[in-house]
Amino acid sequence: MVPKTKRDFWIDFGLCFALILVYLLLGWFYWRLVAVPAKPDEIGHLTYVAEIRLGHVWPVMRSDPNFPCGAVRGTTDERFQPPLYYWLSALVTLPTPVRWPGEWTAPNPWFSYSWASAPGGNLAFCVQFPEGNPFLMALRLWSWLLGVLIPCGVYLGARAWLPRPAAVLASMLATTMPSVLFSQTGVSNIALFVPLNALSIAQAIWIWRSGWSPARARRLSILLVLAFYTRLEAVFLLLPVAFALLRTHWSITRGLWAGLRWGIRVAVWILPLFARNLFFYGDPLARVGLFPRGWTVPLGMWIRYEGWNTYRLIFTSLGHGTVYAPDGFYMLTGLFLLPGLMGTIHLLCCTKRFSEIWMLLFHAVAVVIAAVLLSLRYIVGWPRYIATAGLSWYMLWAAGYMTFWPQRVRYLALAGAIVFWYVLSLAVLFQILFPIYVPRAAERSGAPVAFLGKGIVLHWATITPSRARPGDDLIIRLVWEATEPVAGNYAVFVHALEPDAPRILAQEDTFPFYGHYPTMLWVPGKPFEDIHHLRLPSDLNVPYVRLTTGLYDYKTMERLPAIAPDGTPFEAGGPYAIPIGQVVIAGSEAPPSGTRQHPHPAQK
Repeated sequence: MVPKTKRDFWIDFGLCFALILVYLLLGWFYWRLVAVPAKPDEIGHLTYVAEIRLGHVWPVMRSDPNFPCGAVRGTTDERFQPPLYYWLSALVTLPTPVRWPGEWTAPNPWFSYSWASAPGGNLAFCVQFPEGNPFLMALRLWSWLLGVLIPCGVYLGARAWLPRPAAVLASMLATTMPSVLFSQTGVSNIALFVPLNALSIAQAIWIWRSGWSPARARRLSILLVLAFYTRLEAVFLLLPVAFALLRTHWSITRGLWAGLRWGIRVAVWILPLFARNLFFYGDPLARVGLFPRGWTVPLGMWIRYEGWNTYRLIFTSLGHGTVYAPDGFYMLTGLFLLPGLMGTIHLLCCTKRFSEIWMLLFHAVAVVIAAVLLSLRYIVGWPRYIATAGLSWYMLWAAGYMTFWPQRVRYLALAGAIVFWYVLSLAVLFQILFPIYVPRAAERSGAPVAFLGKGIVLHWATITPSRARPGDDLIIRLVWEATEPVAGNYAVFVHALEPDAPRILAQEDTFPFYGHYPTMLWVPGKPFEDIHHLRLPSDLNVPYVRLTTGLYDYKTMERLPAIAPDGTPFEAGGPYAIPIGQVVIAGSEAPPSGTRQHPHPAQK
């Protein structure tokens, strides 16, 4: 709906400004939340920008044994991607010093976190050393600020054919989705593609509603070329464009001829990108950069084993899909989305002519189908692109939601939807992300448990539960503190040992805070709580298990020496392992008296 008066224009302008503020407020937490490169593929994108800064205008993907981060298949290389985001990123980060990421990153073989299971697995992410922080944070800030175009694009596109309340709802949903915010505030070309995708769809809708004109054709051409040079998924934007062409020229013949002439002009600009991919990779789409599964998963098996995770990835694609919310979160989002889906079905059934609804539906369905089919063959996080590339469905859902409610309660339902989704977004931020990515400050109380080399203190440790059964999960809470800057990056081990032997029954090794707070970033004088999970063997047959912990250098496997507060070594765990308590196994007798316990001060 085109603004008819200056008053309408200023109302739309004010709403866009308010939506931008909402995006910036939530995004501010996201962009500075993760202190290490723990967002999807960040190390690969960092390498691309760094190589441009160091003199290579258009880097090429290559197998490099010296690549800064180990991966499942040797490298995590993003240099097969189109270069626009990386060219712009290299320009905006010129004020920051650049160093090859291999000089300030190190492998993190334990980065993974799931709400339902103990962390583990190698997702090829890297932990950060302080030297690269200005470069990394400048790129994240740049990506976050690019996102201010998302609320404008979605709102203006929805406003072209929907009432103002529905346009606000569509934009609100698009700019506060956790998957969008997490990707938008990380070092990834998705941060540029999402705004270009939104603006392109908005322009296609305006052409559909107001007709084809030379000015609109030029704007759409520029947006499409920029989108193609950002991500090759821009090919899906040709669907709404094709429908808009057919709609505005009123006949297939005239529409195809006009589209052909316009498409040739656009193709001239895109052709170098595909020619380059064909020359270097033998494939215009450069699929060599994707990780093949080795076999094609049958659709039925995929639905059975990965369908639920796809739903999760759409709504919380956090940490490459390894940070999951509780199931209750997904139930709430499902209940919230249901009225909009029912309303959309009603609109489709009542629409007698080919309208914008069908144009957006074809685009949204095409993105979903492509995401699923690619997931059958490749190990990629394609479902998250349903949220970041399929912005048409936000508009469809908002239109359906506003149609679902009777006229007399429509505005009340709108207010409730906005409040509900905003509260849910804050819950994801403060109840899911902060506990995972931000170490919780802890207290010092009484004498420390142990002193380790390199100026590190273990203040106290707790084990929950104190009595367990075979196969149970233990939660170990450790409070560390650095008394001086730590010069190395050390891993934490937690071992469950036999009562009278050094044999390890269960163990967990990880960088502190699951890689999110490496020792080189520890702030001297600020103790924090480090939580670990340990699963006991299901065939455990001992009266109790002893728990020990310590630090070691992952590269050399050399442990840091540890001593008790009185300066004596720990006899039970050896000079490098700190005994932190024991857990009685159900059905057995209590552990011997006199064993050392280190409970939380509040439990003493």
